[in-house]
Amino acid sequence: MKAVRSLIRAGVAGLCVTLALPGVPALAQGAPSAQTAQGRVAGTWDGGVRVFKGIAYASPPVGERRWRPPAPPAAWRGVRAADRFGPDCMQASYPADSVYFEHPRSTSEDCLTLNIWTPAKPARNAPVIVWIHGGSLQFGGSAGPIYDGREYAKRGVVFVSINYRLGVLGWLAYPELSAESADGVS
Repeated sequence: MKAVRSLIRAGVAGLCVTLALPGVPALAQGAPSAQTAQGRVAGTWDGGVRVFKGIAYASPPVGERRWRPPAPPAAWRGVRAADRFGPDCMQASYPADSVYFEHPRSTSEDCLTLNIWTPAKPARNAPVIVWIHGGSLQFGGSAGPIYDGREYAKRGVVFVSINYRLGVLGWLAYPELSAESADGVS
């Protein structure tokens, strides 16, 4: 958990600092852009706020990384589109009568992404909310309509929502994996 918190904290802090800088250049089409530690991202405008969706905060936790703590994402060249939510993490099906989630949502093991809504001109020390969705560590995702940060951003708050590994892919308590973890958990 410390590794995940550190990665999220570093990614959010770096992006928030960049987003708060006045005069961050936009792309020719007028899309808002920001520089992250890994590369530049291009978001969208929504109701007068800047929105960046589906930004990876860790390398894909697949293959050899499936049962390991998250690792930093790889850097990229050019501008990466940040205009769509990343997939929800693999999980059991949503409850059929759920009012919290849109159906159907795509799922993937490569799901460690975050979304950011920020005022058009954020204050240097703007408050930041990092929202971690509910779902009993079994289901859910950061793209649900109740996690839309637009209204917060309109009021001067930087709003961040994240996806995290769910179910057995995120919470398997296997002794050998727990022994490898800095926190003593898998």
